[in-house]
Amino acid sequence: MLGQFGLRAEIVSDLAAVPREAKVLVIGPGTFRSAEASWATKLGEFVAAGGSVVCLAQDLYPARWLPVEVEIDAKHRATIAFARARSHPALAGITDEDLRFWQPDHVVASRSLLKPTCGNFIPLIDAGGIRGAIHDMNGLNWVLLLELPYGRGRYLLCQLPLVERSGVEPAADHLLRQLLRYAAGPGPAAPARVGLLADPESSLKHALDGMGLVYDSLLGSLDRETLRACQVLIAGGGPAAWKVVRGQAPALREWVERGGVLWLNRLTPDEADVPRSLLDAPCELRPADVAPMCLAEPDALTTGMSNHELYWRDRPIWDQMTAIRRIMDFQLAALPPTAKRLTDPPGLARVPVGRGCVLINQLLWDSTQQNRLDGLRIASILLTNLGAPIGQSPFQPVSAESFHPIDIAAHCNLGFSGDPGSGWMDHGPGALAQFPVGRQALAGALFNIIGPNDNRGKSLIALRGATRPGYPAAVSGIRVGIRARAIHFLHTCAWGRPDGSEAAAYVVHYEDGAAHRVPLRIGVEIADWYADPVPLPSARVAWKGHITDKPGPIGVHAMRWVNPYPEKVISTVASLMLGMNNAIHGGWVKMILDSCFAAKRNRLEGQAQM
Repeated sequence: MLGQFGLRAEIVSDLAAVPREAKVLVIGPGTFRSAEASWATKLGEFVAAGGSVVCLAQDLYPARWLPVEVEIDAKHRATIAFARARSHPALAGITDEDLRFWQPDHVVASRSLLKPTCGNFIPLIDAGGIRGAIHDMNGLNWVLLLELPYGRGRYLLCQLPLVERSGVEPAADHLLRQLLRYAAGPGPAAPARVGLLADPESSLKHALDGMGLVYDSLLGSLDRETLRACQVLIAGGGPAAWKVVRGQAPALREWVERGGVLWLNRLTPDEADVPRSLLDAPCELRPADVAPMCLAEPDALTTGMSNHELYWRDRPIWDQMTAIRRIMDFQLAALPPTAKRLTDPPGLARVPVGRGCVLINQLLWDSTQQNRLDGLRIASILLTNLGAPIGQSPFQPVSAESFHPIDIAAHCNLGFSGDPGSGWMDHGPGALAQFPVGRQALAGALFNIIGPNDNRGKSLIALRGATRPGYPAAVSGIRVGIRARAIHFLHTCAWGRPDGSEAAAYVVHYEDGAAHRVPLRIGVEIADWYADPVPLPSARVAWKGHITDKPGPIGVHAMRWVNPYPEKVISTVASLMLGMNNAIHGGWVKMILDSCFAAKRNRLEGQAQM
């Protein structure tokens, strides 16, 4: 079929041995038959060096074969889709009308991809629908054509039946031709080097760390020399950061004029002088109303974004009206004449300055109170369009040699069989019989799950709630004793409602006597084991299973907490209950140690059961 487009093709039988001279690898429809992806690292090297992978419609995806978590929804079908990136070269000549009611059965795509939550991605064609669980976000949550930039190359994932409908649906032939032409063209620019000006405990730094953004922290070292090494600088998140911006305003202005992108994050009236000093023009802010927001003028920075990401609601249910949530505290009331409003009302604006620009973001995407999946998608799309790399070493195997064990067996008080009589959270003693034990690679970390025959049958730490008042309210004194860049917690809860409520917390104690509190909010850092497992704003799905009394899957999440003070020794970790839910913690804690500003990071990883 590729010959019809004038293309020479060589059949490849091993995805780990793509010829060096190849520019494009096309994975034909239905190729993947196994969940194993031993070839993922080699394929990633091909892409990072400038290759393009075009993956046509598949029934399943192997695990960990992509730099971003992408999941196929086997139940989703679409008869209407939308060109989300209208100016994208792959969609040249394609309109929304071309993506509706394809011949012969009106189906444009089946087994659609769920839109990623976090990472470097650009939705090119998306679609809507209703999920099975009423508490899930419905709407434009599916994507039929997705671009994943990686290094100097890209993955192009297409679930539209382009090959099957060739010769039947004209739009399919045109789109396949354009997709292959784009894949064979120039690759993306090299990933941008990003600098960050943010207070150590700010929600901005916490959110970017949780996303895995690769950046240099410049809070104590910003000058003209460090600026020259950056293409993007994100500033905000506390008085210390704004003080540096004010003090370095002339240097920042000069850097932007030479082509830099300065992202000012969530200005308040107290910082209204900052854009004035940088732009030599008035910039006024006023309190924002709780109101719907939509995209305004098309712009390269918002390519792939939809109004769905900007419509924040409380627990949306398809057949009920739900309250709109606040998406910003202060909106831009006055902007320089050259500014381009990217949303209406203006919560995002781009101001050209010389060869660069200033991006003003007022959206609460990083707020500890309003951080939702839509907010992470907004940030991910903006960062991807800026060329900022999110995530590190996605194909790197999890090695036991990289971990330092921290024993918490003495603190465990519950086994997988649950309580005598009622079993695991009233679902019988066999509800978690499938849960893996021993050393397990879950959500990019190595966990050692205590087996039921070890440690007196106790594998977990369980904290009290309204239904289990006999559990302890807190567990403290879990010894760590090392410096750490981050900790990964494996945890879940039972009867976890309502979303956004703080159910529990971890308290990290440092050797110098200081302490840091890590909140666990339902639907943000932790979720109910019985609910359908979906990615959370601050946690990834680590394990999925099934039980007889529920048609959908059950699951457990892993949360990565980045230590704001990696230079300090962590002495102990405590876990405490705050709400009326039951919290359960189990698995390994992963530690990462690296230097603060190094582009190449030296790591020491550790592990501990929690």
